Amino acid sequence: MASPAATLPKAAHKPSALDTRWGKILIPSLSDFFFLAMIIWLFGVGQGWKTLLFDGDTGWHIRTGQYILQHGAVPYQDIFSFSKPGEPWFAWEWLTDVQYALVHARWGLGGVAVYSGLLICASAYTLLRVMLSRGANVFVSLVLTLLYIGGASLHYHARPHVWTLLLFAVAVGMLYRERANPSWAIWVLVPLVAVWTNLHGGFLAIIACTGLMAVGALLERWPDWKSSLRYFGLTAACLGASLLNPYGFKLHAHVYEYLRSEFIQEVVQEFQSPLFRSESTRQYEFVLLAAILCAGLLITRRRYVEVLWVGYFAHSSLTSARHIPLFLIVACPVVAEIGTELWNRYIANSPRKSIRHIFHQLSGDVSIGFRRATFWIVLATPLMVAAIPATLWPDDFAKTFPIRMVATHRERFNGARLFTSDQWGDYILYHLWPNQKVFVDGRSDFYGEKVGKDYLSLMNADFRWNEVEKKYGFDLMLLPVKWSLASVLKLSPEWRVIADDGTAILFERRQLAHSGQKNRVQRLMERNTAAESTRERTGK
Repeated sequence: MASPAATLPKAAHKPSALDTRWGKILIPSLSDFFFLAMIIWLFGVGQGWKTLLFDGDTGWHIRTGQYILQHGAVPYQDIFSFSKPGEPWFAWEWLTDVQYALVHARWGLGGVAVYSGLLICASAYTLLRVMLSRGANVFVSLVLTLLYIGGASLHYHARPHVWTLLLFAVAVGMLYRERANPSWAIWVLVPLVAVWTNLHGGFLAIIACTGLMAVGALLERWPDWKSSLRYFGLTAACLGASLLNPYGFKLHAHVYEYLRSEFIQEVVQEFQSPLFRSESTRQYEFVLLAAILCAGLLITRRRYVEVLWVGYFAHSSLTSARHIPLFLIVACPVVAEIGTELWNRYIANSPRKSIRHIFHQLSGDVSIGFRRATFWIVLATPLMVAAIPATLWPDDFAKTFPIRMVATHRERFNGARLFTSDQWGDYILYHLWPNQKVFVDGRSDFYGEKVGKDYLSLMNADFRWNEVEKKYGFDLMLLPVKWSLASVLKLSPEWRVIADDGTAILFERRQLAHSGQKNRVQRLMERNTAAESTRERTGK
């Protein structure tokens, strides 16, 4: 179903280099400059690329990728914890983990941050081009793209979900193109989903879109139900393609249980409803209200597919903040279409000498530059990244992590049964694995409710904390200074403070020093006994 294109005046102009075939290819476009401007705006000022390393999950993703490259196979059992050693584990983002490991081997953490940041910029660039390809006004599209960038910023981390931001924008563009002009190209989604499944679990979002498209098409053309069979078939094909992963259908069952877990929804912040208090959520709120109004208008036009998309992802984003970027990608093209209609009604039809009409002519001239894409974006991006000051490149995670503590006490941590936060567990894995394993890390889908409740009991120092502490036999505890458990351990006769740097405080069990000397003597005696036994058996 075609979208109304903007009615732009065709002003006469003299032939220029842009009118030639090679001129269109060789002369940089405004969309190229927009992409480069996003890099500078998002990562070339302030904290720069360092902002992408405020989440510690990047650490275990890198180590997982290194494990896969070393062993030539994905892990099927846990390799990181002492709380659930050898338990079944789904490394469902293994393909991104391998990419991170390869980039890290060449450029370190800074390279991983840049790689993730460029994917984020590419998602916004793709969304802009989706709106423009549907005939949306360039200024309306730019405003909505900026709102997307701001609204999705709460998930700007160097984690595998950045692939979903890009691929979902690409896939949604394909679906909108299919709505305007059905063609065989829509079946490219099937191999795309096959690859996407191994990059990040967000592949389920596009399967939801194709399923809703099938239902919406059925409602739009009822009782001609045959026309919707194409999209039911597409949904089935995409679902079948998603089985091409190392874990088969077991991955889908695992993801389903993970997403429906009430415990995860209650304790993991990104699975909770958004708090409309930050600048990013206010930008999301603006698009949300606009999309709901536009959906109401589309109902009167029997455009049920777009209505179902907006309704489904609006609900998902209101119940889980992690779905906000997906909603924005789906909703912005809808809002851009209606916004362009309003633009044409209010501005395009204004008197020719009015400021509004001049502004409309300007949008027409600018849109020509934005609708082109050239190879210069590929050549200029590395130069732009290299031009960013070295002070904005990260060599470690954010300062909220126990950087000095880990660097100073590496030997003390070695092999200890350490309790720390899940985020700091990620950091420990990045710096000390495989010599050091953790109680918990960022893999909330793996640890589940049982270990999760034990973790919360310790973190909050509730009535069970001492029981849980003895259950796991911790030797060391590395805690944020503001945790309740830190205050409790200071009063406990069983624990003593080893170090406190203002960010983290390290506790050691008091009998550990004495028992350490005792254990060393015991190990020496055991080795001597074993040596005697060997000599007796060999007769030497």
